[in-house]
Amino acid sequence: MMNRKKKVISLIITLLLVLSLSGCSHKDRQTVDTSANGVEKNETTLNAEDKTAENEASEKNETSEKIESEKQEEIDTVEVANSTENNTLTNNDVKENKEPVITYEEIYSDNFENGSTKFISRGSESTSIVTSQAYEGSKSLESSSRTQTWNGPKVDLSEFLTDGKRIKVSAWLKYDDGAAASLRIYSKIEKNASEYLDLASVMVKKGEWTLLEGETIIPNGTSSAALYFETEYKTAYTKDDLVNIYLDNVVVTEVKVDIEPQTLPALKDFYKDYFSFGVAVGGYDLTSKEKASLITSQFNSMTMGNEMKPENVLDYNACISDLDKTNEEPALHFDRLEIGLKFAKENKLAMRGHTLVWHSQTPSWFFKEDYSKALDAPLVSKEIMLKRLESYIKQVLTYTQDNYPGIIYAWDVVNEAILPSDGEENGYRVKDSLWYQTIGPDYVEKAFEYARKYADPNVALFYNDYNTYETDKRIAIYNLATKLKEKGIIDGIGMQSHIKIDYPSLVDYESTIKKFAELNLQIQLTELDMDMETNTEDDFTKQAMRFKRMFTMLRKLVDEDKANITNVTFWGITDEGSWLNDATPSYPLLFDKYLQPKKAFWAVLLDDSIPLY
Repeated sequence: MMNRKKKVISLIITLLLVLSLSGCSHKDRQTVDTSANGVEKNETTLNAEDKTAENEASEKNETSEKIESEKQEEIDTVEVANSTENNTLTNNDVKENKEPVITYEEIYSDNFENGSTKFISRGSESTSIVTSQAYEGSKSLESSSRTQTWNGPKVDLSEFLTDGKRIKVSAWLKYDDGAAASLRIYSKIEKNASEYLDLASVMVKKGEWTLLEGETIIPNGTSSAALYFETEYKTAYTKDDLVNIYLDNVVVTEVKVDIEPQTLPALKDFYKDYFSFGVAVGGYDLTSKEKASLITSQFNSMTMGNEMKPENVLDYNACISDLDKTNEEPALHFDRLEIGLKFAKENKLAMRGHTLVWHSQTPSWFFKEDYSKALDAPLVSKEIMLKRLESYIKQVLTYTQDNYPGIIYAWDVVNEAILPSDGEENGYRVKDSLWYQTIGPDYVEKAFEYARKYADPNVALFYNDYNTYETDKRIAIYNLATKLKEKGIIDGIGMQSHIKIDYPSLVDYESTIKKFAELNLQIQLTELDMDMETNTEDDFTKQAMRFKRMFTMLRKLVDEDKANITNVTFWGITDEGSWLNDATPSYPLLFDKYLQPKKAFWAVLLDDSIPLY
């Protein structure tokens, strides 16, 4: 390990260089993409988290403020480095990853040129081969008369898609009608006719053929598997989401990977004196022996990325079958939760419950009279919606606590209720929140009131949101949490922490933690990832350095008793499984698609081989 004195001198020299250059022009800090995330969107892989993306960053900061933040961050880093010098790994701890040996074998393809196909419709829409459109040749497959976003072509590939097999899918997609300038189209795997696994998605511009590509591992326990295509799920969709889809040149390839295994230090052990260390997973992750082994060896906390969200818990058919009974007490089913709860129990992992109340991934019919799916169906009254809300929370908490006592240690009771740009006086999300539109602003307080009423006393109740470091949002969340704390119905604030390689500044991030800590509530980083759309060695090094600065800062806050940080959860296991892989690939996590540790992994362990700057 580097000599302490030499390292401090080196950091001070770096600081002096930064200060001396402060009069020079500084590159403007890149702001976050403001497009909607769609994850926790149909956050099928790991929406979440939740998915109006965290990418609604403000561009209001002045250049002078940025310069001061950069100076202060350097100063803080020197102080932190001194405090953590004796708690880092050495270069000898890092084992270089050997390049995997990869081979490819085509197992299925279809270009529709012979006039026949195995593709069929998923619903009542029409699927046919046409000559009016083609990427290559003279024919393509058209999916028309779609009435639901999930309508689209599918093909049964059960004979090819077997347990544990890694597959790659490529296909060309197009649409030509409707008013939307672009639409996101997804490719998914329908497992056992009841589970729907993300494979890939791509943003398609109207009138342009676009290539979709993606890889996934077929989960264990797959008795049947179909490949299908659909447009993006939305709580409230329009006719522009139901346009005709054209498909061409579909190729499915088996990817065979040979990797030398290695033994890694455990993140959960390294941070055992600071906070629990968690990961968000999908049920399909838990059926992979390799992923399951990585989860249990590295983490002591887990979150289900989608399975606990209302769209996967509400039982529509049961709700409409007996309205006299279900109108105020919606019917639920818990089969999607079971795999995660059982895994946590069997492997002695604690679980964060995510999420009870959220404007997204809660079907619109839940807010309608008679649970109608009609777009123009009227919303129920405030009185009825409050009864549905209480019943939903009661049923979920009662089921999980009675059947898996002690497994869930915290719940995100309300998720993403704050959006100051909507103009509501207290900063509430209004325009796309059916919770607000049916109940009003007090739905948040009522949700926490019901959760406190039915939750085990040892279960912590959290408000969870993204972009918490933005000034307006931080203030609104602080005011909301203050109000809830006064009533004794909140225990913590979840900072989703979907950050970028250069935004926000860690000074702003640390200031937000300290502000929330004034309330003496728990602070948790609930959905951490670092969006990065390039993958050179230099990029991975920059990402690692930023992660190292971040975790050094978090340890310092705990060491100095400045904040009660009780958990850090990464939003996904591997880069390829991240919800950020939409229009372009992203590399935001600690492990690559072959479950190999990246430089970021060693950076979170504060390894001495990763510089701070």
